[in-house]
Amino acid sequence: MLLLRGLQSVLNHWRQALHDKAAIHVPPVLPIVLHHGSRRWSAASSTREILPAQLPEALWPYQVQFRYFLVDGVRYRFDELMASDNLLARALALVRVEDEALIDLLHWVQKARRRLSG
Repeated sequence: MLLLRGLQSVLNHWRQALHDKAAIHVPPVLPIVLHHGSRRWSAASSTREILPAQLPEALWPYQVQFRYFLVDGVRYRFDELMASDNLLARALALVRVEDEALIDLLHWVQKARRRLSG
């Protein structure tokens, strides 16, 4: 289950950060799932979704809370992704690229690079 693998990755990252730096605090993490499959994403995106719904309210504050930010590329048409000025949208477009669109995408990357470096 991706949700639990994501949680494990964050815990491993924090464990390593605490070990390497002997730090008191762990760095913040924004887990992102970039989905580009053929069907819409349907898996749980938070631990609250996999815990029993009938859990007593008094126990909820003590449950592990983890969620990831889902970017579900299936929800967008290729031309919508190509029209966006968002790096994640362009990454999703790249996995669906067509010959003509590849040239447009490369031009966009060049322009973005110039903006970032200048």
